[in-house]
Amino acid sequence: MPFATLERNHTTVYQDLVIQQGTTWSITVTLKNDAATAPFDLTNYLIRSSLRKTLTSDPTTILGTVTDASEGVFTLALTSVETAALEAPARYFYDVEVYDAGSPPVVYRVLEGRIEISAEVTR
Repeated sequence: MPFATLERNHTTVYQDLVIQQGTTWSITVTLKNDAATAPFDLTNYLIRSSLRKTLTSDPTTILGTVTDASEGVFTLALTSVETAALEAPARYFYDVEVYDAGSPPVVYRVLEGRIEISAEVTR
């Protein structure tokens, strides 16, 4: 399982990823404050993420789950059924937002980039 640590300094981290079609995929992310030593407390925050083949195509939702709020840790995941449904080989766009339930919500885009889908041979 890949692991990433991100500094939240009001800029979005750009990171390209690879997903193998037909496999269970997840990544664990630790979000840090500007100082990079203190975790960004995710208490009362939610995670939302999706990927799209083009910026105007229908999205595929990536499940985002806060796993340790006080330490700023969350996980992104897709099931094997979800990755099998992705076109491959192909490149998609994705982003990850952290938001609260306020009205209007406070939203931080913390991660974005491209996801390369490698084609499944064995089915």
